[in-house]
Amino acid sequence: MLVGITPTFNYFDLAQAHFILNPEYRHDVDTIVEEFLGYKLTPIPKGQTDLFGQQSDQELKTLGEKAEAILKLQPILQSKLKEVDVERPYVELDIPLIKVLAAMELEGVYLNVAFYKELEIEFTKQIEEIEAEVLKVSGDKINLRSPKQVGELLFEKLQLPVIRKTKTGYSTDAEVLSELVAMKLSPIPEFLLKYREIEKLLSTYVKALPLMVNPKTHKIHTHFQPSNAATGRLSSDNPNLQNIPVRTENGRKLRRGFIPSPGRVLLSADYSQVELRLLAHFSQDKNMLDAFKHDRDIHKQTAAEIFDVPLDQVTKEMRNSAKAINFGLMYGQTSFGLSQALHISQGEAKKYITNYFHKFSSVKSYLDSLKESAEQSGYAITLFGRKRFLPDIKSTNRQVKAMAERVAINSPIQGTAADIIKLAMINIQRKLKEENLQSKMILQVHDELIFDVVPDELDQMKRLVREQMEGAVSLTTVLKVEISSGNNWYDLK
Repeated sequence: MLVGITPTFNYFDLAQAHFILNPEYRHDVDTIVEEFLGYKLTPIPKGQTDLFGQQSDQELKTLGEKAEAILKLQPILQSKLKEVDVERPYVELDIPLIKVLAAMELEGVYLNVAFYKELEIEFTKQIEEIEAEVLKVSGDKINLRSPKQVGELLFEKLQLPVIRKTKTGYSTDAEVLSELVAMKLSPIPEFLLKYREIEKLLSTYVKALPLMVNPKTHKIHTHFQPSNAATGRLSSDNPNLQNIPVRTENGRKLRRGFIPSPGRVLLSADYSQVELRLLAHFSQDKNMLDAFKHDRDIHKQTAAEIFDVPLDQVTKEMRNSAKAINFGLMYGQTSFGLSQALHISQGEAKKYITNYFHKFSSVKSYLDSLKESAEQSGYAITLFGRKRFLPDIKSTNRQVKAMAERVAINSPIQGTAADIIKLAMINIQRKLKEENLQSKMILQVHDELIFDVVPDELDQMKRLVREQMEGAVSLTTVLKVEISSGNNWYDLK
């Protein structure tokens, strides 16, 4: 693909097959050889990177040994896929997706480097302003990057309550600072949180991303990883575009720098609450199904049920609590975890959970059935037959077992959501070719797909993408996709 050659022959991907069989493991050839052939490959001597240069006899022997091992592994892993009954996700999803991801990597996405230079100036100015504000309060210039100096300022000079200590002194991590912010005793903790956020944005993205622009294409070409996340979700690296921040305004500004090709527009298609819709489908809970059927705000509906108030009397705070409960319980969250997330007592959190399961009783039955099924079979399974094996589900250690049970609860939902968008991507790429469209799929970020679109094809693309994403699978609940277009990624929301 990298030189314009698209393979048409059948191929077998060892790493992807191994990922389906053992999603928690590493998937390099050395690991697979040791697991399935029972021996270790001779390591290639250090410094040997050019496979087409001059090799010593030892280097040639090592490369030959690896090639022979790969040839031996193919029939073994193919047979194992059938034996474990996980051939369907490999054949129907993972192998067809490889060409789709390769095409997206090759296409890349434009980065507005000039905008990032402006952002660097803006963020640097914000940092200087924060340093000046801290100086006003503290009276002394301190290094805000130094946990020791920050700890002395907060807990000795300002006499703020010590939340937690470490072996080296006062803890000043984000959790501690957030607790101090909630106490409203000093503006400094909030300044520090903002300072750290901007510092991270600067180093991780604003200064780093322009250096990763390809000098020939003037684009960023991320590398998609289909075998990193045990749930089956795609990830990306070099650079990681899945983690572009969205929770703060400064974080969202980064998206302004991602722009379409000259003369084109960006199109975003984002699944709306896909995991909650899957929970409604799997559990067949009447209240949830009814909310989605009538296109009601599911978090608002949940709040009305839990707090026993009419829908029109649900406050923003109630909705936020309900949202945390909806997602938390779907991921196996306990009353302790919920109390931490909502900053309430554990007793109050337990009451919320009890009310939730009383109103959504079928959800409780479904989540319990997932744990029971996993304990009997030893694995959790998605709608497409992808399995996540859980050897700790029968552990006598309560903490270890509880962790496995949480995985048993969230894997079928998260994994199915990941599989659905993979299927949608495969179908969309096929339709783009069938309809001879020039628009391209360029990014996948969790439940969102981004396209580089020819303006004349915009309406056709909106129709095509919606049809393929919403029609990827047939569920009791309908899948819903939110579509928008604009001149940069930020404007798509």
